[in-house]
Formats: sequence, C-alpha cells, structure tokens
Amino acid sequence: MGRNPSKSNRRAGITQPVNKSLIRALSNLREKNYKASEGQNRFYLTGKDMLLLGKLINAWKDIVGTQLAHKTCPSRIIKGRLYLTVSDSQWLQTLTFIKPKILKKLNERFPEFNINEIVGRQGRIPEEAEKLVKDSEWPDWKNFPASKVSENSNEELKEIMQRCSKKMKARMEGLKQKGLVLCKICQASMTASKDGICAVCVFNERMKSIFKVKKLLSEMPWLEFDELLDLVPDLKVFEFEALKSELLDEAVELINELGEQLKECFEAQKFRLMKKEIVRAIVLYQGTMPDQIDFDDLDKDQLLNPEWLEFLSLKPLKEVA
Repeated sequence: MGRNPSKSNRRAGITQPVNKSLIRALSNLREKNYKASEGQNRFYLTGKDMLLLGKLINAWKDIVGTQLAHKTCPSRIIKGRLYLTVSDSQWLQTLTFIKPKILKKLNERFPEFNINEIVGRQGRIPEEAEKLVKDSEWPDWKNFPASKVSENSNEELKEIMQRCSKKMKARMEGLKQKGLVLCKICQASMTASKDGICAVCVFNERMKSIFKVKKLLSEMPWLEFDELLDLVPDLKVFEFEALKSELLDEAVELINELGEQLKECFEAQKFRLMKKEIVRAIVLYQGTMPDQIDFDDLDKDQLLNPEWLEFLSLKPLKEVA
C-alpha cells in the first residue's frame, strides 16, 4: 500500500537542522537528570527519551510561538506525559489556559509521541535552549514592503513575486542581525568577515594573483621569488615553488608529446617549440639562465628525460637521406 501523502508530508516537515545549542541543551538535561537519580546507577533520560526531546526542543518555537518558547522548555516525556520547565509562576499560570491548544499542535506535528498531558514545573530555562530559540528567530516577512512589480503582470504572479520579495528582505535583515552582510564584491554571498568579502571572492582574487605569477613564470622562468614579490607582495614561498613545479610538469609533458610526434613525422615548427620547452624545463629545473644553455653541448644531467637527446637529434627526411 502506498503512503498517505498528507501524513508523509507532515512528517517530512519536522526534520530540521540540529545545531550545537540543541546538542548542549540535551547534554545538560541528561546530566541534570543523572544527578537527580544518583544512587540508582542509571540515567533518567534514555537514548529514546533524548531523541524525542531533541525533536521537541528543535521544533518547540514553531509549536508554541516565539514568546512562549522563551519561557518554556520540554524536559522529559514519560508515558504520554510531557514535562515542561517554565521560567516563572506567571507563565506557569498562563500555561494552564493554553495546554489544549499546545496538545493539539503537538499531536498534529508528532502523532507518534502520543502525548496526552502537559505538566509544567517552574525552573530555570537552559541557556542552550534559550540560545536555540534566539538563533532561530527571524524578522516577520509580512512587515516588510514589497518591491514594485509591473502593473501588467498577472495578479497571481504579481502576488507571488511580492511575497518572495518580502521574504527575501526579511531574510537579509535576519542575517544582518546575526552579523552577516552581503559581499562587497559579488553582492551574492553573505559573509561575517571584517572586510565584508566572502570566501568565494577571496579565493577568486587569490587565483587571479596566482594566475598572474604563473603567466610571468611561464614567460620568464628564471625569475626568483624576491623578484616576484614586487608584483605580488603577498605571494608565499610554497605557492612559488608549487607554480614552478606545475609549469615544469606541463613542459615535460609537452616535450614528450612533441618528441613522439616528431619521430613519426618531422615538422620544423614543432621542433622549434620542443626546443623552447626544453629550455624552459632546464631553467625551471636547475635555475640555469637561457643564454647558458648550448644545444650543441648539452649535458644529460641537465635533462629530466635522457630521451630528449634523441628528440633533439631528429632531422627532416631530406637531411637524413
């Protein structure tokens, strides 16, 4: 038999991200109940109790509303009875009148819990549970103005666009209240960095600098680290060495590829390109200046691959004949 769609959707809606505040709140509750049961050598809160409480605490604000969530917190569930910690006697009295409403919402949200009674006890709300509620608070999107939409738009589409606009503004304001701002560069990602630039843009800017260094090293492989610092002041030694190694690998790969092609069919243009890459490889590998490289008197120790000597000895078919 297939699932009941409405039931499936309802249960799917209870899944929320678990953050550190929730974990700490549950840990403290478990520790508190252990201390209360000292001498019995067991925890009051079993693993199943922890799972149920975790779901309840995580969804508590959505069930009772922000105001009541700040003043109450689920602490235990025993045989269908939910125990709440309530911050003061005034809210304990208020709870008496709204229990039926809370019970109805609880059983709609968590029918598998079979909660049939709520018991409030005055006590201190765990700091972590309070923080969890604060972290989940967002400005009410209904209080934000909607962006202007073309009068020619379909009424239904216009309403959807305006609602989305309000929700986006509320989200931006909520993130701003939590210390996040739009990235100054891309205006797309949120960041809490002091300079107001997101990690993606920092990475992209860094890659631009690295690409600039790589291009310079490709054209002038004899450049030293100190010389490049004048152009890229924040260049790191390991980045410099990594770029040289990368360029060397690329040169070696191209030399071997060109050499094999020249064996099959000699082409002057490819031969010149291969010699150029061999010079680049020697400079990157040994730090030798280009004018010190003599192809008529190459030492095999200068070459990363002894086969390159064979490549350099290749000649056009006419010359071989």
